[in-house]
Amino acid sequence: MIIRYVIIIFFIASSVVYAGTAVKHPVTRAEGYDKLVKKDIADLQKLKAEIIAEQNRLKTAIGDYKKAKADMEKIIKQVKNKNYKMIGMIYGNSDPQLSAKSLSLLPTNDAAKILAGMPGRKAGKILSVMKPAEASKITQRMIELGVIKPRGTSNNP
Repeated sequence: MIIRYVIIIFFIASSVVYAGTAVKHPVTRAEGYDKLVKKDIADLQKLKAEIIAEQNRLKTAIGDYKKAKADMEKIIKQVKNKNYKMIGMIYGNSDPQLSAKSLSLLPTNDAAKILAGMPGRKAGKILSVMKPAEASKITQRMIELGVIKPRGTSNNP
């Protein structure tokens, strides 16, 4: 029986201590949730700002990349054009028959660019010793590239 009274007194004492704690810190659940929600909102706003900053950084990096790529393509095109001119000078200083045979073995596009890189008289001599079908293909490609103008057109308006 004494044990029963001890247990009852223990429960009563525990209730008083718990109730006293609740009175000392009168925070309702709603207030606690408000604080948590406000903290979460602040964290989300901070993350949003970081994401926007990263997006702006990436947009700038993409713009820089596109500009660098365009610059590199321009440089590559200039180098290729210089190489065609240099090769054209070599073929132009060679025997026209040998040059014609060599150029006829190349792709039409390359042959047209090489001939475009040399003076007109030398290119004409090489084309004159080529087979007519090959000379015609190369000439047509030169017209397509805008290197030469077809008959009947002029630069004057």
